[in-house]
Amino acid sequence: MFLIYVHILFFFKSELYGVVNTCRIYTYEYTIFFYLFFSFISCAIPIILMSIFGILMIFNVRSIRNRVGPRVGNAQNERLSSNDRQLSSMLLFQVLITTLFSAPYASFNIFNMIALTILKYTLSASERVIFIFAFDLSRILHYTNPVLGFYLFTLSGPKFRVEMKRCAQYGLTFSLRALGLTRYLPVLAERAIVNWNQIGVINTQFADRQRQGNTGDTSRQQN
Repeated sequence: MFLIYVHILFFFKSELYGVVNTCRIYTYEYTIFFYLFFSFISCAIPIILMSIFGILMIFNVRSIRNRVGPRVGNAQNERLSSNDRQLSSMLLFQVLITTLFSAPYASFNIFNMIALTILKYTLSASERVIFIFAFDLSRILHYTNPVLGFYLFTLSGPKFRVEMKRCAQYGLTFSLRALGLTRYLPVLAERAIVNWNQIGVINTQFADRQRQGNTGDTSRQQN
């Protein structure tokens, strides 16, 4: 990914603006190329790829569920359908929020390229202040996209919250046991840790029995 932006090292030049050292573009052709490049590479292409791979993943999960569905009971089939719906909603929220946070920044870049660079439109003092403020705000929103996935999945996915809680409990238990701090905990906290471990063991054993049962059903159908 770094190689895509390597041209910036050759076409940006450092300039002392007052007491602040800034980077600027001095080539007209590269200015137009940079605005187009940044709008498509950083804003449009990630959304397109996210949508394509998200749709392919949903179709793949549904095809697996349709193959497994006839061999399992109604309760497990309903759980698979619920997981499918949650996955679809999580991906939909991620694509929508990413689009909402990236579209303004891409629009400002296109406006900057067409109106200010090609057509040489001059902004007044008040228009320039408003434009810089809106441009910086859209850039901040765009740069929050890499960290939004965790919060979106936490808000829109109940299964994700359950698994995150289980992983946090397991990590806390493992750290306390590795450091030998469990003996310093109150009795209630120590019992809670024991209960977490027991629940984890029961869930693991139940998943193993389910996999063994599904394997046995498949072998019997093949025979």
